[in-house]
Amino acid sequence: MLAIFFALTAALSPLAEDPPKDPGIIRVDTAPVHMNPEDPSQSTVGRLTYLGGVELHSQDSRFGGFSALELERADPDALSGGLISDSGMAGEIVIGLDERGGPQSVMLRGYPFLDDAGAPLSKTRGDSEGLASHGGVIAVSFERDHRIEYYHPDTNTRAEGPKLMGLDPLDSNHGIEALAFLSDGRLLAGEESINAIGGWHPVWRFEDPAERSGPAFEIAAAGGGFGLVGMDVTPAGNLVLLERFYLPGVGNRAAVSWLDGETAAEAEGRVQPIRLAIIEPPLTLDNFEGIAATGQSDGSTALWLISDDNFSNSQRTLLMGFTFDEAALAREAKAE
Repeated sequence: MLAIFFALTAALSPLAEDPPKDPGIIRVDTAPVHMNPEDPSQSTVGRLTYLGGVELHSQDSRFGGFSALELERADPDALSGGLISDSGMAGEIVIGLDERGGPQSVMLRGYPFLDDAGAPLSKTRGDSEGLASHGGVIAVSFERDHRIEYYHPDTNTRAEGPKLMGLDPLDSNHGIEALAFLSDGRLLAGEESINAIGGWHPVWRFEDPAERSGPAFEIAAAGGGFGLVGMDVTPAGNLVLLERFYLPGVGNRAAVSWLDGETAAEAEGRVQPIRLAIIEPPLTLDNFEGIAATGQSDGSTALWLISDDNFSNSQRTLLMGFTFDEAALAREAKAE
């Protein structure tokens, strides 16, 4: 279903065997990365086990700035789905997996978001940050011109999404970066709120695309300076969260957390997620912004992180995979 979404940005055919015939194809090379370059034998961080990762390279000017990722398992050896960039690009991605289940190859094609006249959106209108899909509907959130839009691939239409009352972004570049549909079809929208001493991330919960409401609950931040930049619902119906930290002279950090689906669906007030890991040096990381969850054949859950290189030569586009025991977390949450 995700692939159909891209008919809204351009007329697409199936992934071409002869890439030059498809103008959307973005040629991508990959290079494997260790979780810890200083200790290649390290395979765990917190509650996460490393599946593998790659650094992505491309000479295509459209490549980079990836801000959200949505994946599903195409077959035992591949994942497929969509991703968006903060330059106003919607992309279709196919990830080939190695024998350990980690990423080893990437096929990508991308097309610009278009306005009603068929022209690419400007940077102000096209700064896409959050992506979620459910039941034939795809939601995309935008910064600068803060809004949520709903895409309906079956009818090839786009519509305004719910209105966020109480949204108080720090500036044009901090808004709704995290989207996820609950199993019942309600949309969660999380704000990239950043507080120097920690704090709480407001999350909206919408039942109706025409709804106007304020935040439903708040999620505890991983620490001072961490902003909520991504979330997804696992195959078991629970919520995974990605927070990003950056400070000049200190660098990047990332925090991955888990919240049980019942709490995400019903919570009011403030909630404390279970922290899965804090990713910090010397571990491999960059400006991680996208997170996606898929199931594994052994019953565990896989998490996939992608970084936004900001189209900068000093940053990298990383795609990294991890697994964790979600059943154990669910038992832990019920026991509390």
